[in-house]
Amino acid sequence: MKQPKPRFVAARKPDHLWEITKAGIALVPFIGGVLHYARRADVSLPILQLELAFDAATARTLVKSAVGAFEDAVRADFTLILAYTATLLLACGIAFTQVRSGRGRKATVVAAVLALVVAACDLGENSMLLRGLESLSRGGGDDSAFLWAGILASAKFVLLVPVVVTAIIGLVLAVRRGVRGLREERTTP
Repeated sequence: MKQPKPRFVAARKPDHLWEITKAGIALVPFIGGVLHYARRADVSLPILQLELAFDAATARTLVKSAVGAFEDAVRADFTLILAYTATLLLACGIAFTQVRSGRGRKATVVAAVLALVVAACDLGENSMLLRGLESLSRGGGDDSAFLWAGILASAKFVLLVPVVVTAIIGLVLAVRRGVRGLREERTTP
């Protein structure tokens, strides 16, 4: 005999504290990556200017005699890339769960894919920087390495904007929903 279908299904009680907690968890890899980078690299080096040098002459002017310190900073950046990519992917996933519209969900998926493209650009940029720094340490200068590093860095920064905006929106929505829910629980008898 067929069982009758229930007329209603009890909704699962939302866990508002979890909404806040998962936003915090998403930030952990990034914080760890920044701390690792700060321990391994000289944060006073003009790395951003080196990334956008576009030629060996400009890079040589920035690096002067500190090629080893710059190489250490670029190598430490590999861990930071992994860390910020994990944070961006987690935050885009949180944004996906917070957004209700189909277009909004598609935008979060696009942002997650762009986060992977940003990471690929950053990995390529670091590889080119290491190649260029190695050529500087030998007394030469590989213009093509710094040119490609600059192109990849520019692409990374442009693509990073919508990804970071999506990630921030997702985290803010999760925290806001969690805080609002906790307030309602407190006031409801």
